Amino acid sequence: MINKQIILTGIIIILSSNVFAEKELPILKGPYLGQTPPGTTPELFAPGIVSTESFEATIWFSEDALTSVFCRYSGDKSGIRMMKQKDGKWSKSELFPNIKSGLDGDFLFSPDGKKMVFSSQRPLSENEEKLDFCYIYLMEKKQNGWSEPIKLEAPINSGMHDSYPCLTADNDLYFFSRRDGGHGKSDIYRSTYINGEYNTVDNLGSTINSKDQDFDAFVAPDESYIIFCSDRPGGYGYADLYISFRKLDNTWTEPVNMGEEINSEGDEWTPFVTLDGKYLFFSTDKTRNREVYWVDAGIIEKLRKK
Repeated sequence: MINKQIILTGIIIILSSNVFAEKELPILKGPYLGQTPPGTTPELFAPGIVSTESFEATIWFSEDALTSVFCRYSGDKSGIRMMKQKDGKWSKSELFPNIKSGLDGDFLFSPDGKKMVFSSQRPLSENEEKLDFCYIYLMEKKQNGWSEPIKLEAPINSGMHDSYPCLTADNDLYFFSRRDGGHGKSDIYRSTYINGEYNTVDNLGSTINSKDQDFDAFVAPDESYIIFCSDRPGGYGYADLYISFRKLDNTWTEPVNMGEEINSEGDEWTPFVTLDGKYLFFSTDKTRNREVYWVDAGIIEKLRKK
């Protein structure tokens, strides 16, 4: 995230006095928390349930849309939280397994749901305070639950803030980093998964990355497109969502601003497209409170044709 210098530090400072008291949920049934699907205009997602007076960001849904995971930052309710549909009804949110409240955020799952990657400020030893930058961690789903998080080694983590990791169907890893040698203040990178390891990291180059901040990249499972955030000039607000499509020669088309249907005078961050390809989720502060919105993902094909 932008000036997420860290997302977790700044957010928690801002919201330390705002303790979210989770209210009794209405009876929610069906996929996507039983919410009425949006049209071509973005709508606030699950008001009072996911989008609250607190600060909410990244959101993910399982393939059947009956499990939701999202980030909330508010006092003792901070962290990556999960809701599930059980016996036809959605549960209250609870902290995701092995997640540290107030330290872990910016997550996504592999398309098959068997791996979770996230960024964290958790200290590396018991004697340390929380970090002032993020490392990327990975967890795997086992028969008896989720494994303990493993900090990915170099070259994924640079020690200079690496965040918003995204896994493709082939387990290739995309993320943004403030490491040296980039085109701007933060760049988007890709690491190919070869023989169970990430041994190399490649900058996506000047077509995607600008001299400004480029970050929070969601990549389609088949890597056919990338949606990312940028504060480059020419947008509608401080940070806008852009999209680029992968060409047959594995290069990328020139990024296109996703337009005033998506972007606002506020900031738009943390994009995610559901596995069924129907909905685009993102967070925005256009109402001066960070909230989650969703919209019909048909805009992706509309922009592809352009």
